[in-house]
Amino acid sequence: GKFLAAWLFTGLALVLTFGTASLFLHDPLFLMPKPSVIYLIVTAMMLKRGWMLRYLPPAAQGRAEGMTVAFGYVWAGLMFTTAAANLAVAILAPASWPVFLAVFPTVSKLALFGLQFATIRRLTIRRIRAEMAAA
Repeated sequence: GKFLAAWLFTGLALVLTFGTASLFLHDPLFLMPKPSVIYLIVTAMMLKRGWMLRYLPPAAQGRAEGMTVAFGYVWAGLMFTTAAANLAVAILAPASWPVFLAVFPTVSKLALFGLQFATIRRLTIRRIRAEMAAA
């Protein structure tokens, strides 16, 4: 719906704007903080309540909505933290910035994905078992 269209339009606008600016500026002082701006825009998009609910598998629907909404805000927090960390590394340790950018964003998101998957799965299984016991 509208939310998906907003995500797609935001992505396209970011690619066009920052890609064009990068081509013209050729300035590391612009290139290094650029991911922070992108992460902050994504953070703002992730602050929409319930944005993750569409990704719940059928077994978790009706059983894990509250936790999924909470994880949506956790994801927004991770994106904000990544933006702040990127900016700090870009300013305070520019020589380490390529390694930071290659490792931290991917590893942190994989870790949060794993935590969310395990948590939602455990919660869903527990609720299914409780429903079966009550029946």
